[in-house]
Amino acid sequence: MEIALRFFTIVSILLIAGCSSSKPDFARIAQSDPDWLITREDSLLKATPDNDHLNQALLNAHIGQGQTAYDARDWETAIFHYQRILERSPHHTQGR
Repeated sequence: MEIALRFFTIVSILLIAGCSSSKPDFARIAQSDPDWLITREDSLLKATPDNDHLNQALLNAHIGQGQTAYDARDWETAIFHYQRILERSPHHTQGR
């Protein structure tokens, strides 16, 4: 009986944790691994084109990567990211 109760408790916790975290946290990914997010940009946008959280996270990922490339004087990479910023948000000052 005690083993069954422990099993039930563990399964319940796993189910609750699994259900509550079923949506990816794009904002966190944009900060922790922006390259991962950017390399999957097209497929993510194709799957969920109207996802505002995804769009903002992609914008933030490009801003961060663009600034990193700019600071490193990697102009080609910086321009790539700044162009993507302007595509996503034409009036954004970081991309200008």
